[in-house]
Amino acid sequence: MPVRHSGKWRIRWVDEHGRRKSAVYDDYKRAQLEERKRKIEVEEVRRGLRSAAPPEKTFDELCDYWREKRAPRNRSGKDDKSIIGKHPRPTFGKMLVRNIGVEEGDDYVQEREHLGDKTIAMQITL
Repeated sequence: MPVRHSGKWRIRWVDEHGRRKSAVYDDYKRAQLEERKRKIEVEEVRRGLRSAAPPEKTFDELCDYWREKRAPRNRSGKDDKSIIGKHPRPTFGKMLVRNIGVEEGDDYVQEREHLGDKTIAMQITL
C-alpha cells in the first residue's frame, strides 16, 4: 500500500535480487498502479517468465571490477589489463554496458581493420 510521504505517496518493494527499493509519486492512484506493476515484474522474474533488468553499470565500472577480481586469477592478467586499457576501455568506457550492442561492436571492429583478425577477436572476447 502506498504511504503518505511529504505530501506525496511512497511505495516500497523488494526487487528480484532481494534488495529493498522505493519510489515516490504525486498521486495515490499512480503510486498504487506502479507498486502493483513492480511487484508483478519481480514475481515474473522469480518464476522465469521475464529476464531481470541489466544493471546500470558503465563499461569503466565493469573494467574496474574485472581488474580487481578476475585479472589476479588469470595467468595473462597483466597482458589483459594492458589490452583493456589501450583498446576497449577508451572506446566504450563511459557507455552503459546494456547500451553496447552489435552496432557498437561492428564500429569497434571497423575502426581496427589495420590490426589482425586474431588480435581483434581476442580484444572482443576479452
